Amino acid sequence: MQKGFILILILAVIIGVFVISNSGVVSIDFVFTKVMISQAIVIFVSVLIGAVMATLFGGIRQMSLKKELKQVRAEVKTLQLEKEKIQTEAKMLRLDNETLKSEAYKPDAAVNDVNHSSFLDKLSSNPSRNDPEITDI
Repeated sequence: MQKGFILILILAVIIGVFVISNSGVVSIDFVFTKVMISQAIVIFVSVLIGAVMATLFGGIRQMSLKKELKQVRAEVKTLQLEKEKIQTEAKMLRLDNETLKSEAYKPDAAVNDVNHSSFLDKLSSNPSRNDPEITDI
């Protein structure tokens, strides 16, 4: 900000020197009238109008940028909330996954109590297995 102020001050001094060195009277022709006025006043008024226009356009641009910034901040807030929601869901899914893994690898008492030899005996005593009409394909 300080650099901008110094630059404007330097430009003002240059314009001031230019205005003083060109202080002769000039004829200005408007559409409906003709005016005789000091060239210094014409230069000063022209610079003043230019500064006012630059300020107006700069202000309009700054207002539009503030509006855009407000919209972007709202979008960022929405995305942060969505991110937190997704992270919470991911945590819950990880916990569910760990629970399911621990349950899947838990030895089941019913499965461990099966006597493998009795299972094979039952399988061999199955009448459909001993049926001569049933052949292996």
